[in-house]
Amino acid sequence: MSELESLLGITFQRVYDHGEIWYEFKDKRVVLTIGTHEYENSCNMNFQDYHYDIEVRALNIQTEEERKKWRDEFAHSIFRKLKEANNYRLMMIENLGMKLEEFGPKPTLYTQVSRQLFGGISHESRLWNDPTI
Repeated sequence: MSELESLLGITFQRVYDHGEIWYEFKDKRVVLTIGTHEYENSCNMNFQDYHYDIEVRALNIQTEEERKKWRDEFAHSIFRKLKEANNYRLMMIENLGMKLEEFGPKPTLYTQVSRQLFGGISHESRLWNDPTI
């Protein structure tokens, strides 16, 4: 989790509720949660290839249009930062129904290390991730 905190520039709190464990970042405008999921593959979205789900929700914003704008901008910034790290396979989706973007890291010259799976971001916004983080 510390690698992810460093990449994103935020600190997560571990949350335990009714037998479930996840990590959460929360400020006055957004909640970002990271946890495992049990989603089944659907259409061209292979959720089972990703171990973690990252979800973004906007808070304390009056209009639906502003909430969506704020949430989408934050989700895209998270996706961009993880993509720039070039370490994770990512899939950004909206409400578990539409794939918006996918990314697979490109190996660098002279590197023979296999890359980790990460996850997807949704506009509820979700990301899928590898268990080694």
